[in-house]
Amino acid sequence: GWRIDQIDANINGWLRTYTPRTVLLHIGTNDVLQNYNVSGAPQRLSTLIDHITAAAPDADVFVATIIPLSNSG
Repeated sequence: GWRIDQIDANINGWLRTYTPRTVLLHIGTNDVLQNYNVSGAPQRLSTLIDHITAAAPDADVFVATIIPLSNSG
């Protein structure tokens, strides 16, 4: 799946193509699973939100909580 940085790299193009009223972000799990600079994930998310609100100022932006992960078996 996509990490926060990958979504951020594409968000402006997507927001030029579509004019969302609502943006729901349920992201971060892939950053954790891929062990991709996990400590930097909150800052990457903040930057992504800034880019979304700048490109789509009328959209409502919601951020979901990462689903708890468990290691089974």
